[in-house]
Amino acid sequence: MSQQLIEQIKTIQLQPAKKVALAYSGGLDSTLCIKLLQNFYHTEQVLLINVNVGQGAVEIEKARTQASSLDLDVIHLDAEEEFLSEWVSKAIKANSSYGGYPLATAMTRHLIAKKVTEIALEHKCDAVSEGTTGKSNDQFRMRNTFELFGSGIRTIQPIREFDLSRVDEKQLAEYFGIAYYEAMFGGDDKTIWCRSIASGAITSLDQIPPDVWIWYVPIEQAKDESTYLDIEFSNGIPIAVDNKEMSLKEILNHLNTVGGQNGIGFIDTWEQDVIDVKSREFYEAPGAVIILEAHKNLERVCFPKDELRFKETVDSEWARLVFNGDWFHPLKADLDAFIDKSQEAITGKVRLMIYKGSIRVIECTSKYSLYKPEIRALQSRGFDQRICGPAAELKALPYRILAMRK
Repeated sequence: MSQQLIEQIKTIQLQPAKKVALAYSGGLDSTLCIKLLQNFYHTEQVLLINVNVGQGAVEIEKARTQASSLDLDVIHLDAEEEFLSEWVSKAIKANSSYGGYPLATAMTRHLIAKKVTEIALEHKCDAVSEGTTGKSNDQFRMRNTFELFGSGIRTIQPIREFDLSRVDEKQLAEYFGIAYYEAMFGGDDKTIWCRSIASGAITSLDQIPPDVWIWYVPIEQAKDESTYLDIEFSNGIPIAVDNKEMSLKEILNHLNTVGGQNGIGFIDTWEQDVIDVKSREFYEAPGAVIILEAHKNLERVCFPKDELRFKETVDSEWARLVFNGDWFHPLKADLDAFIDKSQEAITGKVRLMIYKGSIRVIECTSKYSLYKPEIRALQSRGFDQRICGPAAELKALPYRILAMRK
């Protein structure tokens, strides 16, 4: 079967590329791309570019080891801090959610493609390359970014161009002597913000092995007692947990652990992808789920009704753009400007109770809070209620007119 695949690939007319910069994770897709470039595009030099976006030291070392087995070096770029400060921070302010997905991979693919393009131009490469398939949303995210920053540099996407299924890829990996490991069919993609589990390869929860989770503890195995968290925000960004100031990285590491132990962070959603085809997607994101829930509640306390309604519309459009591969679109920058301005009022503290997969807001306080119990509470005399009589009469006037129509 492998030989048949090779013969099929040989019939495809390809333009050679002598020097190619490859977005390299060390997984099956990007590792196979090395051999495909060398054998069918006649590439003499493949620059492997591995970008740290918070996937962790273990994943980075796996990439180095895999490259070493092929007698190749890796150009490693550390973009974790940039990802947190310039990307995740924007995601928090925008309450990032595409059907419940916090948009992790959707962001990192833009960032990785930008870094790969910079290296390609610096080293005067003929092309840039990456290992997405024709069924992947990432093909759009990366291609858009390559086009924007690459000054017309050629893009090669071998897996898609050869129309390879995952089964085909595994056969070719064996043919070329590429070692790979997958805990699940389809692999996974991890960042400190969110982990994508075997994207598009799973149709039933029963297909997920119980030992696959990194942070999340299934509800039936989660702690039997409640955990309380105090999260403090400044201008929309979390700065402290339980009165201890931390960096965003420290906060996410802490909440991923604590949240996971309490059964928080499992996301199961039906996703409508860029080409409008549905897929069932699973994610693991305890820290993101907790932070976004706290942030949304703080906005509800601090925003006037019309600002909150409009912000929800902006957040939805922000998520759609990022998911569809438009992080660098001018409209996305315009939305960021509005969102950043709105966050000047999002400073305060949210107290949460988490228990076996549930999150409950206990208290939400801010110096910018528009909740005034001394005015609104039923037990108070915040204002003379009689002044609302004419207002209610005026509000009812259109209904009096509607009654006349009968």
